[in-house]
Order: sequence, then C-alpha cells, then structure tokens
Amino acid sequence: MNDNLAEMVKESIEVIEEIVNIETPIVEDNNSETMETVVENKIVEVPILNETPTPESSISDETEITSDKMIEPIVTNKEATEMTLPDSDVNVEEIITLKKVTEIPLTNFHGFMTDNWRNIPNLNFQKISAEGVDPNQTISFTLPDPKDETGTVRKMYHFTDAHLIRLPDLPLDSFTMLNDKAFKLTQIIIPDVLFLKSYSTGNILFSCLYLKVNNQYLPIEKMRVKKKSDELKFDFEVEKIDELVNMFRTKFVETVDSEIVVILYHQSSNVQELFTTYQSVIDWFNLRISKIVDIHHLLQIDNVLIKLFIG
Repeated sequence: MNDNLAEMVKESIEVIEEIVNIETPIVEDNNSETMETVVENKIVEVPILNETPTPESSISDETEITSDKMIEPIVTNKEATEMTLPDSDVNVEEIITLKKVTEIPLTNFHGFMTDNWRNIPNLNFQKISAEGVDPNQTISFTLPDPKDETGTVRKMYHFTDAHLIRLPDLPLDSFTMLNDKAFKLTQIIIPDVLFLKSYSTGNILFSCLYLKVNNQYLPIEKMRVKKKSDELKFDFEVEKIDELVNMFRTKFVETVDSEIVVILYHQSSNVQELFTTYQSVIDWFNLRISKIVDIHHLLQIDNVLIKLFIG
C-alpha cells in the first residue's frame, strides 16, 4: 500500500516537472487585454478572452471618424451610460464615448477646405482655373474683411501650398483667419464635450484639447505638430472627463490667488483686482482671447490656463 502511494507521488512530481519545463508560447491577441504570468522566470502573455469586440454597427455617424486609428477602443452608447457625465447640458445617449484619444489622423488644407468650406459662414470658395496652376495644390477664398466695420468689404486669401498644410481630420466647429496665412479652427471630438483647437502657420500646426464645462472652453493638453506628421497623438484619457468636470466646477467658485495669475501672465498686472475667483479669471481671458490674432499670444494663454487649473 505504501509502495503504491510512493509510486503515485513520484509520478505526480514527474508530471508537474514536465509541465513547468514546457516552454509556454507567447499568445498575441490585438483585440484583447493581456496579463503577465511568470513561469521559470519567463514572462508569458495570456489573453483575457471574456470580452467581445464592439460591432461596427455601433459606431455613430456623428463622429465622422475617417480612420480606425483615431481611437481605441470604441464604447457603445449602452456602455457609456456607466460613465455618465455630470454636465446637465450633455446628453450621453447622443454621443459615442471614446475611452482614449490616441491618434487623430491629419489631412491637407486643400482637401479640408474642399470638404468643409460650405460649413464656414460668409466664406466664398474660389475655383482655380489657370494655365500652369495645379488646382489640387492651390485654393483661394474670400471672407469679410475684419478691419471693415461696414461688413461690405471682403478680403481674398490665396494658398499655393494648400496640399502641404496639415490639419486634423475631424468635423469642423469653427474657422477663423488670423492674418494672410495663419488661421485657427475648432473641431469636434465628442459633441458638446471635447474639442480640438488648432492654430496653423502653414509650416507648423499647434493643437490643444479643450473640455467644455458650463459653456466654458478650458484647455487640458497641448502639442505641436510639424509639417510632415501624419497624425496627432494625445495622452488624455476620456475616462477622466468626470473627474476634470467636477474639478473645474469646484474651482470656478474658489478664491484665486491673483498674484499667481499675474506671475503667469504679466500683461494682467493692471487688472489684478478683478481676479477674485477662478471663474473671474476665465471670464477675463475669454474676453481677451476674442481680440487676439497672434498665435504665440493665444498659445501663451492656453499655457496659463492649463497651469492654473491642472498644474
């Protein structure tokens, strides 16, 4: 009896040793998360297979996503209800909640204007038809002259390198010319919630993510994109929207240290007494932004607001 028991124990030990010595292959599955298991100091990726992929039919047309690289993964409206935004102005059922904004594809200015010029108020698009001019590289359009108070004078803008100017490939919210070659545009990532504001100088694209809270647009992350880039990359996770919205709303009513505002933005030293709460700071900067056409100055204000609210 004891001999049989000893033999069974010996066989069990041999089986266990064989299992441990097996070189477990690394299983890759791009559609699932992975966890790490250590076997004899070897790291093996074991897929979690209890998740089902989101069907393509659940993707809303409202986001106008042109590349599957834009976000990963996509969450259906049903799943989005688990992360209800506290903003009463937001209808979660009408938006697709993106778990993480990782890559935003870029297009060129020529293609962008061809597709979007009808959505820009008071813009007249000019078709180019001239010998020696490539219509796929050149665009012209007119807008009301910002220096004309009567609203009757129009100004023409002409770009011979429109095919080289890179812009985010997202639905348009607003477009404004700052000077003959520089412009700013706001685009929609999540309607009424998350926006992308960009400034283009032709060679360089500056972009900043904005979160809309109580009808205020607040910058949360910025980056610079060079001419040859094919995409924008941000680290912001949309799962943090609840947290940021609550933080912004709390700060709106808090007392602000006006000296810090002046240190960050010395041009405000003559109105320091106006800064009592964070809401008063936002109100003042919004009014100032509406009168500024210099891109570097606008970027400076973005930096100030990010440091004040996020740190």
